[in-house]
Amino acid sequence: MHGLSNSLLNTPWPKLVAQRDALRDLIHADTAPSLDLMIDTLRDPRMADDDKLPATELSIERERMLSVAFIETPEYGTRSTTALRVEAVGYGLSLAIKEHSDDDGSHWIVRPGRFERAFELDIGS
Repeated sequence: MHGLSNSLLNTPWPKLVAQRDALRDLIHADTAPSLDLMIDTLRDPRMADDDKLPATELSIERERMLSVAFIETPEYGTRSTTALRVEAVGYGLSLAIKEHSDDDGSHWIVRPGRFERAFELDIGS
């Protein structure tokens, strides 16, 4: 299992590690959780402990704000969350993708926003 945030794959930022572990636990409990449940898991508003924050040139207040998986501030925030599930089906694959967005297409965050897009695709079988 891998995690991706606003850096390289598996960068050990507290929010990436926490959400990757939460998704791992979710998948161990149910091998095919709903995409909505995966998205809800990723939209976690909890802040990391100070001792887990990276040492950067940002202020501690800014690091705390950025440590949240689902950022919600008046001037900055998470715009969308996407879940993807790939399953082997016979000799093919089944893909399911769902995005929950707080951007209505205007590039402005609209809260609360639950703009959704979902796609399913079967490849070969």
